[in-house]
Amino acid sequence: MSISTLRPVPRPRASDPTRSMARPLRAGEAANVALVANGKPNSMELLDALAARLSSRIGVREVRRYRKPSVSVAPTEHDMAEIAEWAHAVLTAVGD
Repeated sequence: MSISTLRPVPRPRASDPTRSMARPLRAGEAANVALVANGKPNSMELLDALAARLSSRIGVREVRRYRKPSVSVAPTEHDMAEIAEWAHAVLTAVGD
């Protein structure tokens, strides 16, 4: 009998010159953090706890909370545009 293992390592993709990785947040640097709840019960409570933990590790200037209209749909276009313009970091979570 043999055992097969799978190492889920993403394959490199062709680079997109219009996109780049965000630089890491640094301790002491004030950051705007967006919390995006997926619409399930307790998702915002989980995000609030994560934001508090993040605040203890780095400087958080402001936290804004967003809630998707439903579990099965994306955030509104208005919310997505605001998050993209304003946030330095985004946390999203599942509740229950």
